Amino acid sequence: MERLQQSAACAEREIMYEVETPGLYLIDGKNPVYAVGNQILFPKSQAIPNLELNDEMKGHAWNLSEDILVRTDLLKNYVELAPGVSVILLYAILLAAIKPLLVSMGYIPSTNLIIYGESGTGKTLLARTMCMLTKDMESFTWASVLNDKKNETLRRLKKAFGFVFVLDDFHPVAAGYNQKRQLELMNATLRFVESNAESPVLVVTAEYLDGSYSMQDRLLQIQLSEINVEVLKKIQNNIDLLPRIARNFAQTLLDNYTGITEMIKEFYEKSVISHKLISREDRQSAELLMVADLYEKYMGESHQEELREALKMQIQIQKKHMRLVKSQNSTDYIALLYKLIQEDKVYKICSDMIDEYKLLPTQIFLKDGNAIYMTKVALKYGLGKYYDEKTAAGLVKKVIEDLKENDLLLQDRDTTCKKFLGVRHLCISLYALKGYMSVRSYGKRRSKFMYLADLELENILRHRKVRF
Repeated sequence: MERLQQSAACAEREIMYEVETPGLYLIDGKNPVYAVGNQILFPKSQAIPNLELNDEMKGHAWNLSEDILVRTDLLKNYVELAPGVSVILLYAILLAAIKPLLVSMGYIPSTNLIIYGESGTGKTLLARTMCMLTKDMESFTWASVLNDKKNETLRRLKKAFGFVFVLDDFHPVAAGYNQKRQLELMNATLRFVESNAESPVLVVTAEYLDGSYSMQDRLLQIQLSEINVEVLKKIQNNIDLLPRIARNFAQTLLDNYTGITEMIKEFYEKSVISHKLISREDRQSAELLMVADLYEKYMGESHQEELREALKMQIQIQKKHMRLVKSQNSTDYIALLYKLIQEDKVYKICSDMIDEYKLLPTQIFLKDGNAIYMTKVALKYGLGKYYDEKTAAGLVKKVIEDLKENDLLLQDRDTTCKKFLGVRHLCISLYALKGYMSVRSYGKRRSKFMYLADLELENILRHRKVRF
C-alpha cells in the first residue's frame, strides 16, 4: 500500500479531454487533433492524445470498413457517375472533410451547392450515393425540405461539421404556406452555414431554381440531366469507399499540417485580394480547385481538368440564369411612374390651367393630350406611396435619370425640366411613355424566350435535356 501511494505521488498527472463538438483542436497549443463524427485523427508523428468523444459524437459513426486503400484511381467512378456534375460534388465532399483544418487556420470556405434538374434525373439518388459518409445518414446529415421542421434541421446542422449536409427536395413552385415554409427553411439553413464557421458544406437538391436573387446567388448551381447507371452499380457495390477516401485525405493533410498551411494561406490571400473582382460562383469554383490541387499533391490522383471543365460549363449557365433573375427582380422606376399616373387615387390629372391646376403635389397637368407636366415635389409625393419619405426623396434623381436615358423627357435647352406657369416641371411624353411600356412588356417576354432557347440549344449540343 505504501509503495502504491508513493508511485501514485510520483506519477505524472494525465489529463483526459472530452470532445463534445466536431472540429480540429490544438492540444497544448500545438498538436493538431481532428475529431469529426466518431473518428479521432492526429499526425502519425504525434503521441496518441488523451481524448474521449462524448456519446453523441460516438453515435455519428462514419460509414467505414478497415480495408486499406492502395489504388491510385479511387476517384474515377465518382467523376464519371454524372459527367459535368458528380466531379463537382466529389470535391465539395472532400472540401467538407478538410473544412475543420481550414477553419483552424482562420479560413472559412464559402462553397455550398444546389443540384437541380427535372424530375427523375437522379438528384436524390446522386446525393444518397455520394454523400453517405455516415452510417445513419438521415439522422445526422440529411433533411427533407418538404417534411422536416426548421428547428430540427438546424439542430442537425450544428452537429454535421466535417461532412456534407443534404437538404433534399426543394420545391419552390409550391403555392401558399408550403412555398413560404420551404423558402424560410432554405434561408435559415443558408444563414446558418454562412454565419457559423463550424458548419457543414450544404448540398441542396431541387427540381427548379427559385427564390430571391440573393438566395440563388449564394449557391453554386449544378444542373443534372442524367446518371450513368453502370457506374452507379459499381459505386453501390463499394458504398463505403468515398467515406474512406475523405477520411484518408483528412489524415494525410493532418500528417502534413505544417506543409499545407503555407499553400492554403497563399490561396486565401489571393482570394481576398480578388474578392471584389470576381463573382461569388467564381470564388466557390476556386475553392474546389484548391481542394483538387491538395488532393493531387498529397494523394497522387488528379482530375483537375474534368473539374475545371465542369465548373466552366455550370458557371456559364449560372451566370446567364442570374442575369435573367436580376433583370426580372430589378425595379423599373419608369414602369412605377406609369403606374402612379394611371392610378386615380394618387394624382389628379388636370387640363385646365386656370381653374384646376394649382401646382399642388397631388396634381399633374396633361397638355395637348400628350405632354405630362409634373413638378419634382409631385414626383416625390407619388413615390411616397411606395417608399418612406427619405427613400422617395433620394429616388427622384434616379427616376429623372431613367426618363432621360430612355428619351421620355421633352427637354428645354438640354435640361431635364421645362418652365410651366413660372415653375420648373418634368415634361414627360405620354406617347413615348406608353411606347416604352409596350416595348417593355413584349421585350420581357422576348428576352425570357430567347434566354430559354439559348439554354436549350446549349444542352441539345451537349446531348442534354433541360426542363424549365
